[in-house]
Amino acid sequence: MKPSLWIPAMALCAAYVAAAGTHATVTIDTSGLVNRGNGPFTLDLQFVEGDGAGDSNNMVTLSDFSLGGGSIATPAISMTGGVTVSASPLTVVLVDSSFFQDVQLTFTPGNALTFQIDSTSNPDAVAPDTFTMAILDGTGNEIPTNNPNGLDSFVEVDLPTMAGGTQVTASDDTGGNISSSATVVPSCDVNGNATASAADVQALINQSLGVSAAANDLNGDGAIDVTDIQLVINAVLGQGCPVS
Repeated sequence: MKPSLWIPAMALCAAYVAAAGTHATVTIDTSGLVNRGNGPFTLDLQFVEGDGAGDSNNMVTLSDFSLGGGSIATPAISMTGGVTVSASPLTVVLVDSSFFQDVQLTFTPGNALTFQIDSTSNPDAVAPDTFTMAILDGTGNEIPTNNPNGLDSFVEVDLPTMAGGTQVTASDDTGGNISSSATVVPSCDVNGNATASAADVQALINQSLGVSAAANDLNGDGAIDVTDIQLVINAVLGQGCPVS
């Protein structure tokens, strides 16, 4: 098939999915906890429904964990709401099926904790759906951080509202022992290699035609079609990626 015939064909092959999401790699330097005397430690992962209705319109997935010599124990200590934990490989999925989702996992710190966050980005009308990750000390209290919203979390992901896009915030602890960073991969980087290229264009073509799973509705209109593909082409040409 000639390239000029692809565009009309793609326009007819719309794959319906959730809005394009956020893809971020989080790295937390936990070496300061290795010999700290106030363990054992717990990872506390929370996902709060912004509109309070439990509408199941967004999902956060944590995967590709690297523990730097540490460990995360399964099964979870506790789970509340729309939470699924898979042990091998470790994957945590949180869906806002109720107002409050929470999962706690026993954590033995190593030199660093690294993981991937993937989320959908369907907007809520009242307030953003918010994911946070905190570390609890041996008394069950959150280790204080310099999070600007006062949440004592090392990672905060605020999904879109009608007034704004996704915000990802990485914070350090107030004692200077733990630092964190989050690198957000552009949405036009369909294959997740940190750059937009012809391979991303082809990947989106395959999604629009049903050759591969529909996962990157870049403009959030409920379909993967020629409009999404044009956004990636523009990004490849250096015109930016105007989606969150």
